[in-house]
Amino acid sequence: MLYQDNTAKLVGLKDVIVKQVDEEKNRHSITIELPRKVHECPQCGCQTRAIHDYRMLNIRDLNAFGKQTILRLRKRRYRCPDCGKRFYGEIPFLPKYYKVTNRLAANLINMFRESRTATQIARENGVSVTSALRQFSIVKFTFKCLPEVLSMDEFRGYAGGERFQTILTDPAEP
Repeated sequence: MLYQDNTAKLVGLKDVIVKQVDEEKNRHSITIELPRKVHECPQCGCQTRAIHDYRMLNIRDLNAFGKQTILRLRKRRYRCPDCGKRFYGEIPFLPKYYKVTNRLAANLINMFRESRTATQIARENGVSVTSALRQFSIVKFTFKCLPEVLSMDEFRGYAGGERFQTILTDPAEP
C-alpha cells in the first residue's frame, strides 16, 4: 500500500510543498515552500538559480474548517550572477506587495456584493477593514454611461472627518 501525503491537495495551491502544519486554538499555520526553479533577472534578463537568502512571510488565506489559515512561506531571494541584483522569485498565488492570497482577495471582493459592511466582511475573514477595502485597488472596472435619472441624497456621517456625506444612485435601476 502506497502512502500519499494529501496535505498539499487540501491546501489547494498548485506546486506547493507543505513542510509542516500546526493547529492552534482558532487558526491553522501551514509552512509551505515553492519548488526551486530558474528565474529571470528583472534588471538584465539573465537566467539564474542562485539563491541569495530566505525570508519567512506570513500570508492570510481563506478560512478552513472554521479556523483562520496562515500560510508561512519560506520566500526565496535570488542573486543574478551577471549584474548582482537581488530579487524575489515569483509567487503565483500572491499579488506583488500583498500578504493575502489571490483567492482571499477574490472572496473579499465577492462578499462586497452582499449588503454588508466592510467591518463585517473583514471580521469574518480575519483581516482589517483597511485590508478588505484595499482589494478594490486590484479590480479594474469601467463606467459605460451615466444613468438617465440621477438621485442625490445627503446624510449625517463622520467619514473622513466630514459631518455630512452624499450618495448618488440610479432610481430607475431595479
